[in-house]
Amino acid sequence: MKFYKQFRMPYEGDVKELCGLDDKVCVVGVFGRGSFGYSSKANTVNHLVEMDAFQVRSTTSDEDEACYIEAYYDCYNHVVFLHLVSLYDTGMLYMLCSDAADQLNHADYHAMWKDFEHLYCRGLLYLFSICHLMICVLPTETFPSSNVRLFRLLESARQRLGPATRRYLGEVPGASEHWVRGGRPCTPRVLFLVQRCGISADESLVGIDETSTSNRTPTQRLQVALEDQIFHVLRRSRVLTNATSACLFSVPANQPFVHIVSTPRSSEPLELFLSIIFQHNTTPPPGLQPNQPHAPPTDVQTNHPHAPPSGAQGNPLRAFIWEHVELVLGGGFDDNLGRAAPNSSNHFVVPTLSQFLCASGKLYDVFVEDADASSEVCDVINWLRSAIDTPMCFSERRCAKVIPVAARAYQENLAPHYTRTVHGKQLQQAVRVYERHARGPATAGYLQQLRDDCEAYWAAGRQLCEIRSLTGQHCIHQRHTPPTADTEPNTDIKPHCSRSRFTAGCNCGRRQYPREDPFDVQYANHGYYQDQEAKCCRELQVRCKLPVYEGCKVTTAGREDEVTREDNLVSQHSVLSVQPELSLSQETSNLETMLKDLALEVENQKECRELANKPKFIDHMLQLEVSVGLLPLFPSFSLVSLGPTSSYNPSAGLEQPGFFNGTNLLMSWWVIPGLIDSEDPEGQFPALMRSSAASKGRSRKRVEDVNTTRVLIGVEYECGRGHRFMCVAPEKAMNCKHARELRDTPDRVLNSPLPVYMPCAAWTQKPHLSQLTRLFIGVPESLPGQMFLHPQVDLLSGVTPFVMSQEREGVPLQAGELWVLRFPYIYESSEQGPILPPKDTHPVIMGHLKPGYLTFEPFNN
Repeated sequence: MKFYKQFRMPYEGDVKELCGLDDKVCVVGVFGRGSFGYSSKANTVNHLVEMDAFQVRSTTSDEDEACYIEAYYDCYNHVVFLHLVSLYDTGMLYMLCSDAADQLNHADYHAMWKDFEHLYCRGLLYLFSICHLMICVLPTETFPSSNVRLFRLLESARQRLGPATRRYLGEVPGASEHWVRGGRPCTPRVLFLVQRCGISADESLVGIDETSTSNRTPTQRLQVALEDQIFHVLRRSRVLTNATSACLFSVPANQPFVHIVSTPRSSEPLELFLSIIFQHNTTPPPGLQPNQPHAPPTDVQTNHPHAPPSGAQGNPLRAFIWEHVELVLGGGFDDNLGRAAPNSSNHFVVPTLSQFLCASGKLYDVFVEDADASSEVCDVINWLRSAIDTPMCFSERRCAKVIPVAARAYQENLAPHYTRTVHGKQLQQAVRVYERHARGPATAGYLQQLRDDCEAYWAAGRQLCEIRSLTGQHCIHQRHTPPTADTEPNTDIKPHCSRSRFTAGCNCGRRQYPREDPFDVQYANHGYYQDQEAKCCRELQVRCKLPVYEGCKVTTAGREDEVTREDNLVSQHSVLSVQPELSLSQETSNLETMLKDLALEVENQKECRELANKPKFIDHMLQLEVSVGLLPLFPSFSLVSLGPTSSYNPSAGLEQPGFFNGTNLLMSWWVIPGLIDSEDPEGQFPALMRSSAASKGRSRKRVEDVNTTRVLIGVEYECGRGHRFMCVAPEKAMNCKHARELRDTPDRVLNSPLPVYMPCAAWTQKPHLSQLTRLFIGVPESLPGQMFLHPQVDLLSGVTPFVMSQEREGVPLQAGELWVLRFPYIYESSEQGPILPPKDTHPVIMGHLKPGYLTFEPFNN
């Protein structure tokens, strides 16, 4: 049997270890504020019980709970002490602050502090529901005014938790009806304990003030003044009333309820301990004689733990508390005042130790732990959390008023549909308005709510399609799904559109049509021209079919949809390869049929291997030495013939729309095929020779006497407005009023790099950007050789040049035809994907057509 027991609430040990389970006990709770070490609240209680009942916390202690209740049971005196350890203890506060993360902002620290305060309030609510006496420890003689609001909140929460409290107390064996109905054993009496005061040690030793008519010491007069001040504050705030049954606690009317701990002249703990040692030492060292300042504190007594209480002898604090403890054990007290005293409905129950342990464990689950998940308990706990956080309540109301103002700032001058960039700018404006007016710790939470509201407002059918065209323009439609080959018509499924329209010619250039701003390379380089094929270019019979991958069917989105002829052929061959086995099992007697089937199987397997080894496709344009052996899904170039070369009228030029006057002429190239360069004995012509080089320049010899041949050359540029013009040199447009004024030769356009983009020849302040679009080549019928076309477009540094064909010598041009090579509208590489055209027209430094794109190889006689 243990007469003294230290434990934490709720008690989880064996009840049989305690003595006097049927003895009635007085429950004393201790709460308030305290320092650490010698001046801690726990050390003050240890002086009261005259032993180390509670652990004195220091700044180096490690606890895993922010708030807990430790208990000490004095079986000899029938008293249970409950000590509430919370953030108001300096040691606990130091531990909580040291464990807090350094990255927390002001709102996070506020939330953390209020969580600890909420735990403190729940612990206090628990103590006020099971204790007879409550000791409020004050570090100084100042009564905190914040305690008034705290007491009122606790009383309101206690009354709201009344049904749950009565339900749990009804489960306690032997609990009286008054205890169950009242929800607590009695209205607890609160006593105030002041640890330090402003009176010096010398003044506190003075018995009678000679200048005063009172016979009280200064400490006693301060004690009476504090009692009057505290009682007046609590009465004016309606915390104390005449009927104590409706109050959270009471104070005695005819007894002192404030005690000031007498402080020795020296409050240094080291000197006090030395004084105690010297007191028990008969021969102290010289120079360290114990004197009056080093005497032990009057509140400390060295009684044996199992001795009965010593009363007032040498321990005024114990005498002060024990006077009220004896009232509790003697039958109780009644603190009603005035007219409420005769008609008092107060009850006073002194439970046994076993009843107290059972009731305290059940109420601990209600007030401290979250064991009861019923709505009546959870609502009260949540209400208490919000009620103690006054700054948060003010901040939430303030921020809630600012949210609509900031939302209106976001919605100002908004289009029906807008992009994420506009959404971000408007959101920044709304955030600036919000931060200008919002205050308090709830600012961060409501700021996130503002962001979520603006995001929801934008996502509610106001999002503009974020897809940009190949020219950098946004789609004007609301956010939608682009159509594919297997989709059905729907309001949410529609093609992209930027509302930008351009004028462009077809493959041959004989007609111009409006074209939509393209959003994919397949439509820009192939789809648009295929749409115009049926209107104009279909009647052209002579054309060059560029190599493309034909193993799959391609949609406008450029994806593989279904397997076609060659892949079906592979599956058919796989089926045929099984048939000989069936024939062999059924017709074993027919040897000739078996041999034929085996030969067919070998041939089919060989063809299947050839199909499996065929090159696959690429999802970009052909590039030099990058896609060797691979073919594109669609041709980006186009090479067609406008007709015989004789159909061209040199005096009128090309009779096609969009050309400026004097810019539609083809330049003449006079070729003397009978001349061989002496420096090139093999007769290879890297480019066409100039006709003027036959009579001057390097030495040449005539092999045979033939007539000169004229080749027609024209390099065309076209802008988005449909303006077309030929150029006679890099970045120089043709300008001839009549065909007879054309004196330029195509030497500079053949042997110099031609820019892919250049300013339009239209006379405007800011000319539009024109692009290399077509190359006209008129091959004469009598040309004694073969002309090859092999253009290479070098667009960006680090990007492999684009080519029309993978053949090294190029594409042969049929003689006697006027050929038109149409260049891609958008270039797509394997390194960077689609390459957008430049936005600025001055200067235009982006890409060029390499010289040597046109070569000639004479026939070998």
